[in-house]
Amino acid sequence: MSARLRIAAGAAIAFHALILAAVIGYAKPAYFVGSDFITFWSASQLALGGEAVKSYDNATMFQIEQALVPGIEFPFAWFYPPTFLLLAAPLSILPFVASYLSFLAASGAAYVEAFRRIIGGMDALLCLAGFSALWINIAHGQNALLTAALAAGALLLLESRPVLAGVLVGLLAIKPHLAVLFPLAFLAVGAWRAIAAAALTAAVFAAASLALLGWDLLPAFLQNLGVARLFVEGGLLPWSKMPTVFAACRLAGMPVDAAYALHAAAAVAAALVTWQVWRRGAPQPMKNAALMCATFFVSPYVFD
Repeated sequence: MSARLRIAAGAAIAFHALILAAVIGYAKPAYFVGSDFITFWSASQLALGGEAVKSYDNATMFQIEQALVPGIEFPFAWFYPPTFLLLAAPLSILPFVASYLSFLAASGAAYVEAFRRIIGGMDALLCLAGFSALWINIAHGQNALLTAALAAGALLLLESRPVLAGVLVGLLAIKPHLAVLFPLAFLAVGAWRAIAAAALTAAVFAAASLALLGWDLLPAFLQNLGVARLFVEGGLLPWSKMPTVFAACRLAGMPVDAAYALHAAAAVAAALVTWQVWRRGAPQPMKNAALMCATFFVSPYVFD
């Protein structure tokens, strides 16, 4: 079986490498490799230059991005909370390509280690080579490898090291919509130390980011959330790439309010299922799977 998997893994790597090469060689500048990481690197430049709040200004970000990739047609906006800006601040110390590769290597190592601890064995790791979402993340330079490692680490450590599990959930607040169901699940099993550690970590992380980068980041972030909402509601972030109830409703022609209402119903149902699975003492792998599946029903925004 391992020999067959090695052949299949090699074929998958070659296939995805060819796609990446085609994107690099022939795609329009708007779809260059690293099209998400460019926002991290550009925001880092502003943060290191003492102008962190300008990361929430699309015009300023566009100027930096155009200097990096001449010919791009629209700005890649920064919608992240100040906590992620603090984490991303050192990225522009390195040149763009070196920083992009270093970020993927570090977050990828954490992701693979988490996956290894969940599944175990080389056969399972070889299957990652055919996981297209992994390659999409690599191509765009997104942070999903990091957030997946944080979420998986928190669940793997909950029973043995609940405080550390809570710390990882607090760090996951760099993407708040991915962390929102963790307190509910932990509450269902009375994991009070994990809940306290998560709340304290998130609070300290947020305070540190504002103290170091500027308290004006908070109102700028909150104001920019309104822009992000309009992007999602209007389809500027394509609904066809968003596997959510809200996007499905909008693709079906429903008005915004009706789409939100149906999505809210699905989100509540997902939260209730999570509570029941965790409360009734299901095996830990089932609890973890239920929580992660439900997480992607809660937010109206899930991309790729």
